[in-house]
Amino acid sequence: MFATTIRSVSLAVLLAAGLASAQAPKKKKEAAPQPAKPLVTKAPKTCSDQCEIIENVCADPCKEIKNNAQAKQACEANCKQMADACSGSCKNKGKLDAQYMMENIKPPKAPPGVKVTNDDDH
Repeated sequence: MFATTIRSVSLAVLLAAGLASAQAPKKKKEAAPQPAKPLVTKAPKTCSDQCEIIENVCADPCKEIKNNAQAKQACEANCKQMADACSGSCKNKGKLDAQYMMENIKPPKAPPGVKVTNDDDH
């Protein structure tokens, strides 16, 4: 009986050692992802400050376009149009006026060869 107990204990020790070595190594804690840099670091005080923020926020994605020069140019043109409409709103209304902006920002033109469907009809 004593021999059976010793065999059982030694078998349990061997199984525990085998399981411990068979477990996947523990992963180190992954570094927490860095938070995104805030787009606006200070509150705008004037209408022109707001327009500057709009221009910078719009221009950032355009800088990331590298493979398609035509798309990059269209993106930059749209940003310029938004910045111009914002400046015009500041000059004419003294503030950012949604109606003025909607009247002065035209939708971008589709590239040649692209068929455009009008979603407003549905």
